This record gives sequence, structure tokens and C-alpha cells, in this order.
Amino acid sequence: MSRSPHCVGVDLGGTKIEAIVLAADGTALARRRCPTPARHYEDTIAAIVDLISAVMAQSGILNDPFVTIGVG
Repeated sequence: MSRSPHCVGVDLGGTKIEAIVLAADGTALARRRCPTPARHYEDTIAAIVDLISAVMAQSGILNDPFVTIGVG
């Protein structure tokens, strides 16, 4: 299995969700944030998926099947 030189990080907080794409050298290639939906699990998951898709598209790695994604 190949490994992508990029990774996506997601910061899930009580007030905001932020996603970032990092290059292998740690350079931020794309970053986006949105408010955390209040008390709606499905909306929170949808917001995370939307953010990940948006930053991957913005950085040109949307079709990379080997990118690492971490959520914290």
C-alpha cells in the first residue's frame, strides 16, 4: 500500500470544527473552519465530511486514496 505525502487533521471542538491539509514538510496547504452544530450528531458528522472534502479539493488531493486523516 502506498502512503500519501499529505495528511488531513480535524479539530473537533464544542464551538468550532477546523480542518487542515499538511504537506510532508508540515506546510499548511488548505485550512477551513465552521461552527460545531449544537446537539445534532448527524449534522456534526456531515460538517466534518464537508470540511475534509473542501480542504482536500482546495489543496488538489481530493482523489488521493491514501491520505491520512486524523480527528482530535
